[in-house]
Amino acid sequence: MFKVTRVIFILMPLFLSSFFVIGQGGRAAGLAHSAITLEDESAVFYNIAGTAKLKGISAVCAYSNRFGIESLNTYSAGVLAPIKFGVASIDVTRFGNSIYNESAIGLGFSHNIQNVSLGIKASYAQLYIEEYGTKGVLVLEFGGIAQIIPGLTFGAHIYNLNQAAYSKENDEKVPITMKAGLGFKPFDKVLLLIEIEKNLKYQTRFRGGLEYKIIKSLFLRTGISTHPIQSSFGFGLDLKRFKIDYGFGAYQRIGFQHSISLVASFKKHK
Repeated sequence: MFKVTRVIFILMPLFLSSFFVIGQGGRAAGLAHSAITLEDESAVFYNIAGTAKLKGISAVCAYSNRFGIESLNTYSAGVLAPIKFGVASIDVTRFGNSIYNESAIGLGFSHNIQNVSLGIKASYAQLYIEEYGTKGVLVLEFGGIAQIIPGLTFGAHIYNLNQAAYSKENDEKVPITMKAGLGFKPFDKVLLLIEIEKNLKYQTRFRGGLEYKIIKSLFLRTGISTHPIQSSFGFGLDLKRFKIDYGFGAYQRIGFQHSISLVASFKKHK
């Protein structure tokens, strides 16, 4: 028990800053989270602008585990629905256990105008530590995706736009994170991704990913990221109304991460 607790507290500063920033989803995990330009249902977790082109009501749920430790489980779920002026969404995420946990519930809206998609999301984030109680705060995020030329897209996202903090006196700030990246599709079956992330408290992170469509409904993925160094791979099955995505990540000298997500779409979208 002591060993597990010690590992958790050693790893907390390294990963807690990005549980809500990186977001969830097996597709993103298989690409080492180089997902800023992806446009699908799971974008509700990492760049709300990526949901702007959805044409039907969808539901998504995701689960991830780090290093085989139950206390490092993360659960997420979301519902998305097109409305008159765009796509509205609601999502929830929870990480941790009964001693330490973080949770958030978010309301998002995205809109597409020709080659540009924009989105904004407001979340109520809550932090709980046993013997210290619960603190909550409102966090805003904003994202955009633009098609530069056919086959080439640019994406950007900022988390904690309003610089929220659980406690300014104790410097318990919610991380401010900015991400930008490119998505390049040289062929119909190949998607290349690169991304840069800057958290104001940590080193700049670089990511890259590759997605290859083997057949119409089967995808293979791989990726790599820095600080900490992580390699990943994954696969996805697109069964029209249902999608299953799995991602596996290996952190150098630290351990493994497993992620899986399920999507149900009630109307086929582009």
